[in-house]
Amino acid sequence: MGYSERLLSSMEKRMQIFPEGRKEHEFNQCLVYSALAEWVRSLVYGESNGELGEEKEQACVDILYVQHHLAGIADAFIDLFHIQEAWFGTDQRRNGSSLASQVIQDMIFTGNIMEIHRDLYPVPLRYYKYESGLYLALGDSILSGKLFKTVGTSKWAVYGQQNKELEKIARISTPIVDIPIDKYCEKLDSAMPWQVQEPEGYYQIFKTGSPGKYSECWAPLEVTALPQGLSIIRSCNDFNKAYFLVRRTRDKVEMAALDSWYIETKEYYRILYALNRQHSFPGGCTVQHKGQFYYLKLWSALPDQEQRLLMDCSWPHRTYDDRYARVIPERFWGIIRRMLGALGIEIIEN
Repeated sequence: MGYSERLLSSMEKRMQIFPEGRKEHEFNQCLVYSALAEWVRSLVYGESNGELGEEKEQACVDILYVQHHLAGIADAFIDLFHIQEAWFGTDQRRNGSSLASQVIQDMIFTGNIMEIHRDLYPVPLRYYKYESGLYLALGDSILSGKLFKTVGTSKWAVYGQQNKELEKIARISTPIVDIPIDKYCEKLDSAMPWQVQEPEGYYQIFKTGSPGKYSECWAPLEVTALPQGLSIIRSCNDFNKAYFLVRRTRDKVEMAALDSWYIETKEYYRILYALNRQHSFPGGCTVQHKGQFYYLKLWSALPDQEQRLLMDCSWPHRTYDDRYARVIPERFWGIIRRMLGALGIEIIEN
């Protein structure tokens, strides 16, 4: 067995990622992506900080230090393993630095590490239960003593049934918004701080029922053509877009500004899905079940909470930075199917 075969076997066992019928390049792409996430854990959580002694709990690592070392490792993986050119997207140079940077940002986004002022900090290990025998392990899993399955940048404790030890400490994941999507517009209608006011200036309105990405479903607003009921509009300022809900009742027009939280966390996408659902044009996605994996293609973006869970349960497929096309193991498809259903997204099987 050559060096590359021994390394491959070691990586498979360490991260519990196996080919399971996938094409060689698809498997290698998943393996390299997760292996780089494992290196980030080693650099942030590992013994490289041991010289800090008792202060290790407060240790942090400069993001540029991690980026520098990870880029070299990524270049080595790219040279060693068969990976299709298309996976690098517009990065025609197969640049390990760009891949390393993306993995670091995905680790931060999924909550596996924390960034404060360009420093990367450890996150205490905590477990979240999603199904019987299925626990997401976020944070410092290196010294846990458990064999985790790696999916994307995240770690999962996977058992055939409930684990008594983890049942005592695992948290139950709760959604940010627990209002059914069919009731969400009704809730907004009753809860927003409405003011009698017509939009002045240049705005765009979200056109319900339009196919494709929701980011491309905006059209210039004509106040006289405002539909009855609830709508969402946004300012045309590219640098500081402001979003507003608009309610028209006969000739009466009211507005309510959306808090910046809706924009920063992409929660306004939940409103877009709810509006389309209300008008009988639910969002959609396609999925193909091949072997032991589901290949998902979203038609539009998700709110951050749902996007985070999707990334916890999958790998990027078409390109290493793809958030729309994902590869999901069978064991985790139930979590994603329920999540998409809660957003009112219809799943079309190919």
